[in-house]
Parts: sequence; C-alpha cells; structure tokens
Amino acid sequence: MSAPSPSFLMICTGPNCGERGGKALVRGLRDLLIDRGQHGPIRVAPVSCFGQCATGPNACAWPNGAFVTGLDGSRPEVALAALSAQPAPANPADPA
Repeated sequence: MSAPSPSFLMICTGPNCGERGGKALVRGLRDLLIDRGQHGPIRVAPVSCFGQCATGPNACAWPNGAFVTGLDGSRPEVALAALSAQPAPANPADPA
C-alpha cells in the first residue's frame, strides 16, 4: 500500500529556515503546483518553526506524515518529490 498523496505541505519560514531558503521554497512550491495544475488539491502553508533549526529548511506533509530536512529553496521539484514519496508512519493505535 502506498502512502497517501499530501494535501498540505507545511514549510518552515522561521528566522533560520526562512533565511536559508524556506521562504523561497514556499513561493517555488506554489508556482510549481500551479504550473502542474495541482494547486488546490495540494496546499502550501508557511509555518513558524518545527524546532529543527540546525537542519533546515524543513518541511512536513499531511496526511502522509513525511518530514524532510535540509531542503534547497531553489529546488521545489526535489522538495515536492521528497514530501510525496515518504511512507506514512505506522500508527500504533491501528490494528495489525
């Protein structure tokens, strides 16, 4: 079973990540999704901090649970692929 496609891409734009490419990544992902006709089913949301400043820019996808660090603000296509390809984390409350 494959991971669900992300509905939201949350990109850190806090002081550290924002200056290291997070803000550019938000713009780039929005433009990329518009170009691909995916802006609507997939939304890009800036967030203030994930608490992983040393490894940023960081991003998280929902509902597939992908969390990616060390993104490049000039490569939104790489960020989108990484956030879409991550498997959903196991939920210990789900029956086996």
